Amino acid sequence: MNAREIGLKQADAAYVAEISERSGQRIESGRHRPNRGRVRDWRTCPDPLAGVWEEELEPMLKREPRLKPMTLYEYLQENYPGQYPQVLRTVQRRVRAWKALHGPVPEVMFELRHEPGQMGLSDFTELKGIEVTINGQPFEHLIYHYRLAYSGWQYAQIIQGGESFIALSEGLQNALFACGGAPKQHRTDSLSAAYRNLGGKRRKPLTRLYDELCDHYRLQPTRNNKGIAHENGSIESPHGHMKNRIVQALYLRGNTDFATVSEYQAFIDAQVEKLNQRSQQKFEQERAHLQPLPKYRVADYEVLTARVSCRSTIEVRCILYTVPSRLIGRQLELHLYHDRIVGYLQNQSVVELPRIRVSDKQKRRARCINYRHVIEGLRRKPRAFLYCTWQTELLPNDQYRRLWQQLQSSFELDSAAVLMVEALYIAATQNKETAVAEYLQAQLQGERLTLAGLQRHFQLLVDSQLPDVTVHQHDLSTYDQLLAPHPVVSSSQPLPKSQPAPQATATVPHARHWETVEQQALQDNWSYAQFLLALCELEAQRRWTLRLQRSLKQAQLPTAKTLANFDWSHLPQFNPAPLMQLAEDPAWLERAENCLIFGPSGVGKTHVAAGLARSMVERGRRAKFFAATALVQHLQQAKLQLQLPATLKKLDRFDLLVIDDLGYVKKSEAETSVLFELIAHRYERKSLLVTANQPFSQWDAIFSDSMMTVAAVDRLVHHAVIVEIQAPSFRQRAAAQRSQVDSTTT
Repeated sequence: MNAREIGLKQADAAYVAEISERSGQRIESGRHRPNRGRVRDWRTCPDPLAGVWEEELEPMLKREPRLKPMTLYEYLQENYPGQYPQVLRTVQRRVRAWKALHGPVPEVMFELRHEPGQMGLSDFTELKGIEVTINGQPFEHLIYHYRLAYSGWQYAQIIQGGESFIALSEGLQNALFACGGAPKQHRTDSLSAAYRNLGGKRRKPLTRLYDELCDHYRLQPTRNNKGIAHENGSIESPHGHMKNRIVQALYLRGNTDFATVSEYQAFIDAQVEKLNQRSQQKFEQERAHLQPLPKYRVADYEVLTARVSCRSTIEVRCILYTVPSRLIGRQLELHLYHDRIVGYLQNQSVVELPRIRVSDKQKRRARCINYRHVIEGLRRKPRAFLYCTWQTELLPNDQYRRLWQQLQSSFELDSAAVLMVEALYIAATQNKETAVAEYLQAQLQGERLTLAGLQRHFQLLVDSQLPDVTVHQHDLSTYDQLLAPHPVVSSSQPLPKSQPAPQATATVPHARHWETVEQQALQDNWSYAQFLLALCELEAQRRWTLRLQRSLKQAQLPTAKTLANFDWSHLPQFNPAPLMQLAEDPAWLERAENCLIFGPSGVGKTHVAAGLARSMVERGRRAKFFAATALVQHLQQAKLQLQLPATLKKLDRFDLLVIDDLGYVKKSEAETSVLFELIAHRYERKSLLVTANQPFSQWDAIFSDSMMTVAAVDRLVHHAVIVEIQAPSFRQRAAAQRSQVDSTTT
C-alpha cells in the first residue's frame, strides 16, 4: 500500500511487495481472504474404507502394531469379497500415517564420537553370490576383517575353516603387527571362540584363551549386545564396502580363479590398501595413540601329539595324513593352524601339511595323501601300488589318473605299476610333475614307452662308478688232463691221509666240575669269595660255550673251514690284511657294511667267506650261510605264500648274511626280484657277505633288468670292502697232484 500511496502503478506496487498483480488488486479492493491457503481438512470424495477402518482395522493395529498393510488388505478380501477390490494403496497410506502418529516409537541412532587409539573391531564375513576357486577347485573360506574405529584403517585375511579361536588369534595378531600398535579396546560380536554364550553368571564370560590373548596385548575385551548387529556398525558397514570392492575387482579381473591361496590373499591386500589410502591421514594421527606391541606373539595354534604309524600316516581330527616315511614310529608334536599343520620332532620342524576339513555333513573322515612322502618305500615295493587303498589319492591330479588307465590297458599290471611308481619317483625327486606327465603321454601315444627310456630321459639311469674288478676265468682246456686214463688203484694200496677236521668247540664244562674246584679250594685255602669267583667263571665259560655251539649250528657254515686252516701259501700275490682286519674287529657289522669277494672258481672264496663268518660268530655276532640258489628258492617260496616281508624280517636277526656263488642265480624276474628285495631291505641296516665269480660288468646275466642290476650293485658297493682273489684253482691243483701220485705209483 505504501507503494501505491507514493504514486506507483498497480503492477509496479505488486512487484515491490513481491505479490501477484491480482493479489494486489484484491487487497486494494478489500476482497482479500487471508485464510484461503489453510490445510484442507475435508474430503472431496467418499472414504473407500468407511465402516471398516475405524471399526475393524484400527482396533487390530492398536492390538498388534506389527501388522503390515498387506495383511490387513488380505483380511478385507477374505471377509468382504468383492467390496474392496482396489484399496491396497489406501490401506498402505492409512497404516503408515497411523503408525507415525500412534505406533511404537522407533529406536534412535545416535552419532558416536570415536577417540584415536581407543577401539579396534574384529569380525568374520564371507563373499556371497560369487565363487572363488583355487586351481579350478571351489575354495571355501571366510575373511577376517579388522578395523580401527577412529581412522578407519583396515586389515583383511583369508581364513580356512570356521570362526575358531585359532583364526581369531592369528588374524588379530597379524592385524596388530600390520598397523604397528594395539588399541585400548577390542570389540567383537558374541563369537563362541571368545565368549561363553551359555548364560548364567557363575562362569567368566570370556574363554581362557581369548582372555590370555587380550591380557598379552593389554586389550580390554568388549562386545555388542547379542543379536543387535548395528551396535557393531563400525565393522558391519565396512564389511559391505570392502566386499563390494573385492567383487568389483574380480569382475574387472575377468575370472575368479587363482593359482594359490597366497595369490588370492595378495589380491585382497591390494583392494584393502586402496581403501586405506583414503584414511591415511587420520591413521597417521591415530598411530601415535596406539599402545606398543609386546616382543612375542601369543601362540595362534593348537597343540596335539601323534605317533607316525607303520604306514607313514598320522590321524588328526578324523583326517588321515601322510608324512615322510623317515618319521615312522616317531612321536610328533603337531601345531594346528587354521590352514596348515606343522609337525615338530625334538623342537625341529620336520613336516608341514595342509589342513583338511570335511565339508560333506554325511561324512566325518577324509584322507590327505601326498605321494612324495611315501614314494621311497613305494619304489621298493612298486606292486603295492596295485592294491593300495590310497591308489587314487597317490596320483597327484586327473592327468595322472588318466595316464594310469592308459598304462593298465597297454601293459601287464605289474609292469604298469612299476612304470607309474617310477614316474612318480622322478616327479617327486626332480620336481618335474608336469614334465613327467607330458613325457608319458607322448610315449604312450607313440607306443614307445619303456622303463629304461623313462629313466634315461630324466637322467636317472647313468653309468655307475663301480670298482674295476677283473676276473680271469681259467681255460677249460687245462682241465682236460684230468680226463687222461689212469690205472685202477687196488684196495691194498694206502690212500693219502686227510687232515683231521678241527673241533667245533671246546668241551663244555659240566655242573659236576664244581667238585674239582672245591678240592682245589680246600687244598689252596681259598676264601669263600675266591671259591665263588671260580664257580662263576666256570658257569660263564659253560654258558658262553653253549651259546657258541648254538650260534655255529644256526649259522650252518661249511664244515672245517676257518681262516686259521686256510692255505694262504697258495695265494702268494694276495694280501690278506683287509680280511684279517675284518675278522678281528666286528665293528663293520655295527656299521652295516658289506664284504664282496671276487675270484674265479676254486680259489677259496667259499672257504674265506665261511672262515670270516665263523670269526664273527666267535665274537658274539650272529651269522647265516646260504648258497645263493638255495636262498633265492627260500625267498620265492615265502613270496608265493605272501610271507616275504616276514621272512626278510626274520633274516634281520642275523648280523651277517653270507650269499655264496651269486653268479649261479638264474636270470629270471621271479628269482632276481626277491634277491633284489633282500639287498634293498638290508641296505644300511644289516651286513651282507657275497662271493661271486663274475665281475660287475657281467651282472646283467644275473638280474633280468638293467635298472635292477645298477640298483643292486649300487647298494652293495656303497658301504663295502671289496676283495679280489687271483690264483689257480685249489681243486685243479689237488686233482693234478693226485694224478701225479697215481702215475708214480703205477
